[in-house]
Amino acid sequence: MAESGDRPRAGTRAAVLGTRRAAAGLAALIGARLGAAGEFFAKALRAEADAARLAPWLPVAFGIGILLYFAAPAEPLLWAPLTSVAGFGVIAWISRERPFAFAVALALAAVAAGFSAASLRAALVAHPVLTRPIATVAITGFVEARDATERSDRIVLRLTGVTGRGAERMPQRIRVSL
Repeated sequence: MAESGDRPRAGTRAAVLGTRRAAAGLAALIGARLGAAGEFFAKALRAEADAARLAPWLPVAFGIGILLYFAAPAEPLLWAPLTSVAGFGVIAWISRERPFAFAVALALAAVAAGFSAASLRAALVAHPVLTRPIATVAITGFVEARDATERSDRIVLRLTGVTGRGAERMPQRIRVSL
C-alpha cells in the first residue's frame, strides 16, 4: 500500500480506539434507551467512529474527571484516585485486543486521570483554613506580598507573633483584604 501512495482507510485507524461495529452497537443501545436525544447522540457517536475521531475526546474525558473532583462532596484521599488511574490503565492494556472495551477503559482512565490531577494539585497547594471565626487577636509580622486592585488591596502577612484567644489555630501566613 505504501508503494502505491494510497493513504490508509479511516476504518483501519478507527480500530485503535473502537470499531465501527462496536460504536454502532453502543449507538443503538443509547438510541433505544434515550429516545430522540439518544438517536442524536447515537448518530454523532457513529459519525465520530466512522471518521476515526475518538482520540480527541480523551481531553474531554480528562476535563470531566476534573469536574467530578469539584463536584465531590468531600476531599478524597490521595491514594484512591491514583489507584483508579492505575487500575483503568491496566484494564486498557489488557483489553487492547478488544477495540470497544479498550476505548471504554481508556476513556475511564482519562476521567480518573483528570480526577487524580485535581486531587494531586489540591494536595500540593493545601494550606490551613480557619474553620470558624477567631476572637480578637493581636498579630505581628511582615508584609510578604501586596495585590492592589481598583476596589481593594490584598496583602499576605507572614506572622511572627500572635496573642489572644484562638492564637493557637492561626496559620503562619494570612491574607487580609483592606
